[in-house]
Amino acid sequence: MVLSSVVFFALLSGVSATSDCNVADGGHAMLQMARAREAMAVGAESGDTSSLLAMKAQLKSKIERGEALTDQEKEFFQDFMNFLINTSLKNINETHESDQNELNTAAEAIQSCNQQLSDNQGHGPWFFAVSNVSYLESHHLECRQNESTLWPATNQSCTSKLDWETSRLTPPQTVYPGVDAWNASSMIDWLDEFHHWHCVSNHSGDFETESQNCMQHSATALGKRGECNNVQKSYETNYCNMKTVKGHACSTLDTCFDTNRGFFETLKADKIADNEFLKVEYRIVKTIICYIGLLMEGDAAMTEERKSACEIDWPYPFLELVMPANVTKLPCANATSWPCQAAWVEGAYNGLPALAPAHECMVACGI
Repeated sequence: MVLSSVVFFALLSGVSATSDCNVADGGHAMLQMARAREAMAVGAESGDTSSLLAMKAQLKSKIERGEALTDQEKEFFQDFMNFLINTSLKNINETHESDQNELNTAAEAIQSCNQQLSDNQGHGPWFFAVSNVSYLESHHLECRQNESTLWPATNQSCTSKLDWETSRLTPPQTVYPGVDAWNASSMIDWLDEFHHWHCVSNHSGDFETESQNCMQHSATALGKRGECNNVQKSYETNYCNMKTVKGHACSTLDTCFDTNRGFFETLKADKIADNEFLKVEYRIVKTIICYIGLLMEGDAAMTEERKSACEIDWPYPFLELVMPANVTKLPCANATSWPCQAAWVEGAYNGLPALAPAHECMVACGI
């Protein structure tokens, strides 16, 4: 839209005045048109298609009647035609460019939703949350595997060896023959065995050694188990944090897409409608310029061929809006199961060594 109705009506009244009134009246009308032209130059922001059509009809009628332009009218129409070429057509082009830029910017805003998610996943909270979970998952498995190597030594020292040493501490099995057999060979045998057990073989020392080994191995294995339990808890905590981070990112993506796509679709419908008016305006302005050109040339230009040439459907490929390509929302998947759910526990801890199973799940994500 390039011209206001007040301009056209002032212009038309001015043309009529110079044609039908005396010089003084004509001069007054031309002054009116000059002021109207100045108003347009300052910036009539919205046009009036009906006024453009009225002006087009008036000019065509003037051509059909074969009216000649006065020198004063020629000066005004030359000035006005320059205005249409240098200002009105320029404004039409700038309006189209502005509309196209608005559409492109609105489409870029939709694409930015995907970019925000990509940035989040590439080097943002999503990336760090996933990295932490991956590291702690591997660290927990490694810890449990190390723990599993400590229990065999514990079982060996505390069960096999210590139990065997304990069994060796059983006193002699020879039955005490009784005081009446003090001079019998059976008493001598019993005394020899009793002396050998308590005086020659130091079985209590062996027991103490194996007992110390058992306590040391047990403390090492239990210490590793406590360490692994802490890693497991950290793993579960970070998994819950990852679920929260992913959920927020996916929710943000949905909101961003819904908001910006809704705005784009509304803007698109408005700009398509505006663009149709812009094309109509362009064709009318081109015809008006053509008519003024004929009037400026005079009778020699008033051929039917030249008149018809002004009425062509002026081509306007440069005014077509190029619709930005449709932007598809990136897939955004949150965790489908999480700590302390049966499926999650089965998947996360099923591969741990039998001798070092996971502690009972400790963090349930507050759900």
